[in-house]
Amino acid sequence: MRTFYEDFRTTPPGATGVLAGGLTGAIAGASVAGAAAPFVAAAGIAAGGLIDALTSNNDLPAQYSKRNLVNSYIWTADGGLFAESTETTDIQQESTSGAYNFTGNATFSAAATGEVVGISLNVETKASFGGSLNLTKSKTKEASQSFRIDLTNNTQGDLQRFRLDERGNLVRDEAGRPIREYDANGNPLDAPGKVNAYRFLSFYLTPDTQNYDAFFNDVVDPIWLEENNSPNAQALRQARQPEGGPACWRIFHRVTFVSRILPEFPDPTAPPLDRAIQNTDLSSSYELIRLIEPFVRNATANAGEFDAAVRNAIRVYLPEISEGLTQEVVLTLANYFGVEGVN
Repeated sequence: MRTFYEDFRTTPPGATGVLAGGLTGAIAGASVAGAAAPFVAAAGIAAGGLIDALTSNNDLPAQYSKRNLVNSYIWTADGGLFAESTETTDIQQESTSGAYNFTGNATFSAAATGEVVGISLNVETKASFGGSLNLTKSKTKEASQSFRIDLTNNTQGDLQRFRLDERGNLVRDEAGRPIREYDANGNPLDAPGKVNAYRFLSFYLTPDTQNYDAFFNDVVDPIWLEENNSPNAQALRQARQPEGGPACWRIFHRVTFVSRILPEFPDPTAPPLDRAIQNTDLSSSYELIRLIEPFVRNATANAGEFDAAVRNAIRVYLPEISEGLTQEVVLTLANYFGVEGVN
C-alpha cells in the first residue's frame, strides 16, 4: 500500500496531455500555412489536456502507518497481572498538491485590395482564438489505527510452604493432599525462593526480514528443528526459506525485575539488597518497593530528588537498614522506576 502512495502522482490531471497535445499540435501546425499554425498548436494543447484529465486515474488508495509497540506489565501473587502501559493510537496525515496553469491566445488578421472590371474591392478578415486551462490535483494520506497486546498470565499465586520429609519429598494427608504449613498463629507460611512478583516488557515489532532471521537463528533450537518429528517442528521446517526469508512480525517478552520470598535466616553470600531486607520485617524486595513507592513516586523526574526521597523514607520507616546497604536500595529502586543518573 505504501508503494501505491509513493507512486501516486501529484502532477495535475491533464498536464501530461497538455505537453503531448502541444507537441502534436506544433508538428501538425508546421505542415499548415504559417498564419494558421498557432491555432493548430493551441487546439492541440487544449484537446490533449482535456483528454488526459478525463482518462487519468485519480483515486487515492488507503494508507496505513506502522509503528512498534511495547507494553509494561507487573505480576504479583496477591493481585495477579497488571498492565502499567496499554494500547496506543497512531494517527498520521500527509498532504501533497500540485497545480498547473496555462493560458493561450492567438490573433489572425488579413486584408486584401483589388479591382475587378473597374470596381475596387477592399476585403479585411480578423480572427481571434483564446483558451485557458487551470488544473489542480492533490492527495492526502491519513491513517488511524489502534495497537493493543492482549496478554494472559496463568502464573500460580500460591506461595504457601508444604511440609517435606527428610528426603525433601512432599508429606501428604490421608486424602493424598500435600500438607500445608502454618505459624503458631495459624497464618500460612510462605515458601522461600518462590516468586511473589515480577515485571516484564512485551514487544510487538512490525514486519521485517530481520525478525525472520532472529526467529530461525536465535529463537529456535537448530538441533530440535532438524531432528524432532513433532508437528510443530515439521511445520517450521516447511515454513523455512533459507534463500531469503519474508518480512515477519515479532512478539517477545523481557523480564526486568523479579522478587522472591527470602529465607528466614540471612545468607552471608546473598546480594546486599537481600541482606538489607532480611534485617527488617519484610520478606521480599517487592514488599520493600511497595513500602517506599508512595514517598518517591513524584520524585522520579530528578535523580537528586529521587535519591533524597528514598534515603528519607528508609531513615523514617526502615531505620534498621545500615547506611552502606541504603545505597543498594537506592540503586535498586532507581532501576525499578527507570530513574537515570543515580549512582
